[in-house]
Amino acid sequence: MLQAVVRGQAHWRRLAAQRRAAARKAAAVQLQAAARGYLARKALARAKAAACCIQVGTVLCSTSCAAAALNTLSTDTQASITAFVKDTGRQQYVCPCIGAGGALFSAPQAAWRAVQAQRLAAQLRAQRQRAMEHRAAALLQAVVRGHRARQQLVRQNQAATAIQACWRGVLALRSFLQARHAAVRVQAAFR
Repeated sequence: MLQAVVRGQAHWRRLAAQRRAAARKAAAVQLQAAARGYLARKALARAKAAACCIQVGTVLCSTSCAAAALNTLSTDTQASITAFVKDTGRQQYVCPCIGAGGALFSAPQAAWRAVQAQRLAAQLRAQRQRAMEHRAAALLQAVVRGHRARQQLVRQNQAATAIQACWRGVLALRSFLQARHAAVRVQAAFR
């Protein structure tokens, strides 16, 4: 009997240890996934910032903006940009604040990107305006529908009250007529 109890306890201890280990493993996996996601998002943000700064060139390029953006890229990416600049012979378009490793830009390209940015901003403003108008119209329609529903409910309550009053009147009249008829019979019986 004692051996059976000891075996049962050992089984439950082993089961509890397995559950704790599984919970720890799941927590570790979740933490690792969160850390990898954070690092990937951070690297993507750096690459996007560098690409934007490189594409726009002197429009957004202060003395250190493009250099800092280029430095956030990997050495392979920096080397490929430098090789592209040298191979295509476009060194006249190299950003002066970066130097030989520079980023490509051209004034027309920067101007076109500025126009695109203005158009996108106008589209976003128009979209936001349409959304606000849609919300306002929906709110106004909801208010009107609510008012109509409340008015209809009031009318229905008044009609129900009138019907109930008429029915109670009919019942009271019947009761009165029955009582009067009974009184007349009682009086007739005593005469």
